[in-house]
Amino acid sequence: MFIEFPGDLKSIKPLKFDYPFYYSPKELALKAAYELMAELEENKLGHNFEKIGKMFGVLICESVISESESKIGYLKAFSGVLENGERPSDFVPHLFDELPNLHEIKTESSKINELTQKISELSNIDYSSEIAKFNALIKDKEKTLAEFKKGLKLKKLKRNELRKQASGVSESELIKESLADKFHLKEKTKQIQADIHAINQQIQSLFAPKEQLLQERKVRSINLQQKIFSAYRLSNANQESKNLLEIFNEYNNTLPPAGAGDCALPKLLQYSYQHNLRPLGFAEFWWGAPHKAQIRKHKNFYHACSGKCKPILFHMLKGIDVEENPIIQVPSKKLTLEVIYQDQDIMVINKPSGLLSVPGVKIQDSVYNRIKSGHPECTGPIIVHRLDQDTSGIMVLAKNEKAYKDLQKQFIKRVVKKRYTALLDGHIEHNKGNINLPLRLDLDNRPMQVVCGQHGKEAYTEYEVIKRFPKKFPKWTLIHFYPHTGRTHQ
Repeated sequence: MFIEFPGDLKSIKPLKFDYPFYYSPKELALKAAYELMAELEENKLGHNFEKIGKMFGVLICESVISESESKIGYLKAFSGVLENGERPSDFVPHLFDELPNLHEIKTESSKINELTQKISELSNIDYSSEIAKFNALIKDKEKTLAEFKKGLKLKKLKRNELRKQASGVSESELIKESLADKFHLKEKTKQIQADIHAINQQIQSLFAPKEQLLQERKVRSINLQQKIFSAYRLSNANQESKNLLEIFNEYNNTLPPAGAGDCALPKLLQYSYQHNLRPLGFAEFWWGAPHKAQIRKHKNFYHACSGKCKPILFHMLKGIDVEENPIIQVPSKKLTLEVIYQDQDIMVINKPSGLLSVPGVKIQDSVYNRIKSGHPECTGPIIVHRLDQDTSGIMVLAKNEKAYKDLQKQFIKRVVKKRYTALLDGHIEHNKGNINLPLRLDLDNRPMQVVCGQHGKEAYTEYEVIKRFPKKFPKWTLIHFYPHTGRTHQ
């Protein structure tokens, strides 16, 4: 499974492993990824990529033969399983296939599948006629009670008339009759409610077999998941082995999510440790149809996911020299804030790329702290709007509370117009257009955003092509973006 690169590659051998949650593939990783893409073009895997896309990964490794001799090559893997359930022999094994209690797990999984089939069959049974009959009985009971109440009301009106006419009927007899009516109403109501409850119980009994199967499947699924998570043992370069339950408990005291350990990179790292291969770098890319819940584009490279993989990779990369997270690296002191306008109320600055707008959890250096320490005359909240750390551009700051409130109103009412400029890889065909997609936070990969038709909020942006660079490879396009909404990372 180790595919060796030909020739001497010491000059381009990575010095540190990529930080998996924010990286750009290095030369060897790109070379391996493009070789794998060429294989996938032939699609001999028996999977319908036009229907269901999949994440693929390559891991650059070094096989040390002696102190003076080593080989550099790569391993390849894919996340999850293929449509036909098979794994080509030149891809690293699934961690699931190597579980010590695999037979027991597969047996239990088959039982759960049988329950699912039975639940599906029960779900297809039409109980509408039975439910209609029961509902008719309930309506009859409710009608009987309503008529009984109506009769008592008429008797009450008659008693009131007798009182007005000063008839020979004594007040004590009228009171006695009234109390008797109240008692009969209470008993009748109790009887009708009991009858209706019994009918509802009969309705529920129609679905009882399905509910019992659902509960049994739930219990079996939870127990099976616990068995799988306990059996998934993952190693690292320090030869430490832990199961998924231990890894997630130590990282953030949570249970592993479904599918944890089935992504490409954990599979690749596990195989490399088992076969004395030293990981040097990696790349993961999407192949095929877009993901139904996230933006996943064909042939695009992606970071490792945070929700499932971060605790796992935090453990598996111990003992390896990994690059620092570029997002939390302290910006260079050479980054300076250019003040391009100020008066007694506001300040307009040009924020450089790499500087935060406000202090972060691990980085305090920011526009806010620099202005706060360097301009004591600024007493207001200062930050009216933000720019992402990597984005350079103009920010309007408030020097006092009144200016802050005034500026805030202008931003809320869209009086302030925003324009972003971006240099994009590729050729943008239309000169003008718009992007209108519902965005929400990617809960499994914070702080990334995903397109979500169910829970996302409208993010509307207009764009305009300023210049094209057809001689560049890949082709470049200079774009102006005009956001009309203010979604995170829009």
